[in-house]
Amino acid sequence: MGAVSPPYSQRFVEEGDLAPTLTVKEWSYILGDHISYGNTKIEDTVAIFNTGAASDCINLNSDYCQVGPGECYAVQSEEEFPCKDYRRRQQIIWDHLDGQTWAKAFRRHYNRKETPVTDIRFSEAGDFRTQHDVLRVNEIARELDDIVNVYTYSASSWLDWTDATHFTVNQSNAKGDFGDRNYNVVADPENMPDDAGLWCPFDQTDRNIKCGDCRVCLEPDGPDVYIELETKTSGPGTPEE
Repeated sequence: MGAVSPPYSQRFVEEGDLAPTLTVKEWSYILGDHISYGNTKIEDTVAIFNTGAASDCINLNSDYCQVGPGECYAVQSEEEFPCKDYRRRQQIIWDHLDGQTWAKAFRRHYNRKETPVTDIRFSEAGDFRTQHDVLRVNEIARELDDIVNVYTYSASSWLDWTDATHFTVNQSNAKGDFGDRNYNVVADPENMPDDAGLWCPFDQTDRNIKCGDCRVCLEPDGPDVYIELETKTSGPGTPEE
C-alpha cells in the first residue's frame, strides 16, 4: 500500500504553488487548514496563527528573549510534537498574503465555522520579524474588528510598535517601552515584585482559568502579568495540528 498523501492545502504550500491568481475563497481554505484553535492554556474559541516556527524565531537565544537557550517552551514543543513543518508552512502563507487578503480569507473561514471564534492570537511560536509584520497585523485587526479581537506577545522591542493601534500587544521583555503591558517570566511567584501586577490566573487557579476566559492579556486595558517559566512538564502544550 502506498504512502498516504498529505492534505491538498499542505502539498500546495510545501510545493510552493502559491499562484497570484488564487481567489479569496481558495485562500480561505488554505488558511483554514493552517489555523489551530486552543490548547491546554488557551480556550478553543481563540484562533492561533504563527508567522513562523519557534526554531526560526528572530529573537531566539538573543538578548531580546526573556528565556535562555534551551528554555523556550515553543521550541521544546517543536522537538516533541510534529508541528515545526506546520508552522513553517504558516510562514510561507504569511509571506504571500497582504493584510486585506488575509483578513478576507479569514472572514470566509470564520463564516464557515460552526463553533464560536472570539479572538485571534498571532505568534504563539516565533515573533514579529519586520515592521511590515506589525503593519499587516494591524490592518488585519482593523478589517476584522467587527467579529474578533486580535492580540499578540512580542520581544521584538527594536520595532516601532506605535503602528499597533488596532490590536493588543504584550511586551515580552524589559527593553524599551512598547505595547499595552509587560508580560514577565519568573521562575516562581516568590520572585514577583511586591508592587507588580497580576500573577497569571491560569497559574493561580491550577490551570482552571484559560486565556480567553481570562481577558487580561487579550484586551488593551489591564495590569502587567507575571507567569511561571514553562518547561516540558509545566508548559501549556501544543495545539492539535
